[in-house]
Amino acid sequence: MGGFPSFPPTILPRVLALSSPLPSAPFSFAGRHSSAQSEDAMAVVIVDDRDPRIVYSPHWNITDSKGNLLGRAPEYNSTTTRPTAAGDKATFRFVGTAVSVFATISGSDTGVNVSIDGVVTPVPIHSRNQDGVRRHFPVFNSPPLTDGAHELVIAHSGNNPGTFNLDYITFQSSGLPIGETRFIDGDDPSVTYSAGWTTNNTDSFFQQTSRASIVPGSWAAVTFTALTSDQLSLRGPVSNPGGIQASAQVLAAVNSAAPLAIPPPPSSAILPGGETSFNNVLYTTKPLDAGTYTINFTQTTDAPFGIDYFLVGPNLGAASQLRAPVVTSSSATVSPAVSSPPPVAASDALTAPSPSSTPPSGPPIAAIAGGIAGGLVVLLLLALAGFFLWRRQRRREIEREIQTHESSFTPAVTRWAGKAVAYPRDSMATLTDASTFNPYGMGAPGSAPEKSPPPPTRPKSGYLYYPDS
Repeated sequence: MGGFPSFPPTILPRVLALSSPLPSAPFSFAGRHSSAQSEDAMAVVIVDDRDPRIVYSPHWNITDSKGNLLGRAPEYNSTTTRPTAAGDKATFRFVGTAVSVFATISGSDTGVNVSIDGVVTPVPIHSRNQDGVRRHFPVFNSPPLTDGAHELVIAHSGNNPGTFNLDYITFQSSGLPIGETRFIDGDDPSVTYSAGWTTNNTDSFFQQTSRASIVPGSWAAVTFTALTSDQLSLRGPVSNPGGIQASAQVLAAVNSAAPLAIPPPPSSAILPGGETSFNNVLYTTKPLDAGTYTINFTQTTDAPFGIDYFLVGPNLGAASQLRAPVVTSSSATVSPAVSSPPPVAASDALTAPSPSSTPPSGPPIAAIAGGIAGGLVVLLLLALAGFFLWRRQRRREIEREIQTHESSFTPAVTRWAGKAVAYPRDSMATLTDASTFNPYGMGAPGSAPEKSPPPPTRPKSGYLYYPDS
């Protein structure tokens, strides 16, 4: 199986050493016609093996002997369908002028009988080796047919039905059939390449063809006609040849719109070094209005960028989330030259950001100063809050100390209070009941203190009464 990209030593120096500047990318092709540009030309329609218009009889499998779904990522829609015995048939009716059958072939030699409108053509299929797998194998290409309705019948005729796995069918249709998915190969005349691209034609790619570039500034342009709500989707390989993850930065420009960067596919984030994954969705437009479009893809880095094929039709998946390109010193961007581009509605083009929305080139001084001032205010408020919390906590601690001290204080018995017991008459000194005093505190049980000795004799007073001597 061929890898991507494959650059022989004799090719790589020639690719990297371009003797002349890369020409500007085209946006219109005067007097040029292809299957994607004119309703009078042939459009190639692709039909998956799981399309309900393909009738299988008597029974075909979509799982292997272990119950796993048939199909791998490199195959169209990652699906295949397998006959169970010789004579199993797949019937498909179409309106067109030619038809082709593609399958995955594995193991030993096999064969099918293909009939167009009842005319049977035996088709022997020779495997490359007993263990090899050949994907996108062209089993059958019909001769030119009259423009009209036809019936295709594929009947397995080999001894081992497990070696034949139907992948997809293509047919040529005059005009642009509504609701169909059209196929544009990377080598179709509607796709134009600058210098700097190489070919890598192996079974890993649809139609066994692909293009690859590692040259910054190289471009490819595809021109097609869209019906209302059609989308264009680019499919191709993703490679990590050096063991260091590096995704190509590719710019996409629709007609006269400014180029915008395509995000790398999810598979690029988990791809091991030296590995390549195939049939990845690299880019998808939003639904378009009816009209003719040219989309330019410009490579800006030296990471591998490959093109396998394009699809045009409705319901091709979520549109790519484009972003402004990242400009680095090592990247080179070729500005597309517009030469009388076809008219396009404003909603059809991927518009660039307006000047008013473009960020200034210098640092936002006012924003930085405001941020610093705001930070200082926040720090000051936090400091004040901490100080007040500390003061309140300290006040509570002091109050607790005071309460503890008061609760442990025992009042002393003064001699003045004890003196009252010596006098039976009411006076200021005798108004206090001696029984209420206690060395353990006021009101506590216990004996009253001993009486004091009689005071010395004093002269009579009009205020206090002393006993006569």
